[in-house]
Amino acid sequence: MDKVTLLPGIEASRLGFGCAPILGSVDAARSSKALALAWENGVNYFDVAPSYGFGEAEEFLGKFLSGRRNQAVVATKFGIQAHGAAKFLAPLKSVVRALKPRRTPSGGQSIAGAASRLLQRVPITPEGMTASVERSLKRLRTDYLDLLLIHEPQQTIPSPGLLIETAAKLKAAGKIKAFGVAAPFEEHRGLHWELGRQLDLLQIGIPEEAHEFQKLASDRGPSPNVLYEVVKNRSAYAAEGMSVPQSLELLARLFPSSVLLCSMFSERHLVENCTAISKS
Repeated sequence: MDKVTLLPGIEASRLGFGCAPILGSVDAARSSKALALAWENGVNYFDVAPSYGFGEAEEFLGKFLSGRRNQAVVATKFGIQAHGAAKFLAPLKSVVRALKPRRTPSGGQSIAGAASRLLQRVPITPEGMTASVERSLKRLRTDYLDLLLIHEPQQTIPSPGLLIETAAKLKAAGKIKAFGVAAPFEEHRGLHWELGRQLDLLQIGIPEEAHEFQKLASDRGPSPNVLYEVVKNRSAYAAEGMSVPQSLELLARLFPSSVLLCSMFSERHLVENCTAISKS
């Protein structure tokens, strides 16, 4: 699979592996198989976060990358983490996976909504960022992160200058290579979009509306980015009847310097997607 230079020293596969379902909606056996197959097909970009797998996905990915770390690109985040009570969910995960999310007759929360209560936002501060990096390094069994991203802040980012300064110190210490924001397209407006000029990289969710997608392609198409929700929101850019691999081929042409992030746990879909990207 071809690679793109996201930043000097960061060569990433055009297709990235989204780790959000690992040890959450997808069990360990399927997760291990999917990671191995992605690696075999040339995927070296892995996107994870402290909140994924109710706090267990980073450690799982770290084990998988043992002996492979210097060939991989790892992006993790800070700003959302698993609640302390999440560890008590571990023995029940197999039961939860067997249940389909649904509303109760009284209109109560779905299973997915209830699970979200096991996650919590943390203050976006320089001290919080530094502490989060240290925890992530330990869980991932590495001494550096390729990318550190503010995780969907959904609010005005306080003291952005101090965060930039802290990121510079973490870079100087060799603990991160780059600093950015991961958020939906709508959240990159205003301060987030302006702050992007001071950041190394943006991880942007594909917008749901076609006109917003056109703006994204116009504004960011030539620049190195990481794009997510490329399947979920593909109605914004894909013609009716276009398959997922065809959609990925189209995105690869529109964003030639970007990584397209997908969560791929079906063997057939993963191979199809990797083949499509390789053809683009």
